[in-house]
Amino acid sequence: METARTQNGLVGFFDILGYQSFLENNDAEDAASEVLTVITNIGSITGNALISSLKHPDERLKELIDGIQWLVFSDTILMAMAWDEQSVFPWTAFSLAAIQLCRHMFDFGLPLRGAIKTGKYLISQSCFAGRVIVEAYRTETSLNLAACSIDETLVEMMKKKVKDPNWIESLVVGYMTPLANGQHKKMYLLNYLLPDGVSPKKPNAVDIPQLVLNSFWAHGGLSKVSITQISGSVREAIGLGLR
Repeated sequence: METARTQNGLVGFFDILGYQSFLENNDAEDAASEVLTVITNIGSITGNALISSLKHPDERLKELIDGIQWLVFSDTILMAMAWDEQSVFPWTAFSLAAIQLCRHMFDFGLPLRGAIKTGKYLISQSCFAGRVIVEAYRTETSLNLAACSIDETLVEMMKKKVKDPNWIESLVVGYMTPLANGQHKKMYLLNYLLPDGVSPKKPNAVDIPQLVLNSFWAHGGLSKVSITQISGSVREAIGLGLR
């Protein structure tokens, strides 16, 4: 039996939006096909896609990506990685993996809502526990859009550790984020419009509304939701995409 251990690191907590509707709108055979295959193998899919997208990935990056721990249960994806809060490179690798995850799931038609935090957590095989996980969950559920927030203090700490802070800012978007309580709050969100996690990509503004609708409607996830019901979400996506 593996002994439970405590480690300090990065934690990403994600909810798959529309997943429950997908299960309700598809029979068991459909639910067990491509969609569940992607979800249950999302760790390896994300890691392989990120490594293959880089022209010259070094061994250190590969080791960091392989060191990310994944846990998928129901409509939730948890990713975690040990980190001492000193080196920028592990944080960058984790952020790029989260960007790859969000973009892949969005393109696949199952958008994510998530949050990334740093702190101590307990781990034993496939069991994770800790206040940082609860904090990530609370932040994630407070959002009212398909995006992944990252703590401002964490971003600012990374900026101080690099010569060019603009490079850190290319990975995130400062955005007046809509919250579930109807309010808005300025937050940092991962910029998953990045192609291959390298440079910003701003798609044609005309295509963004349909792009968002297609993602939410794919696989029957939110097929019962009308355009008027999610028009607010589309407007938020347009604002984020044109930032």
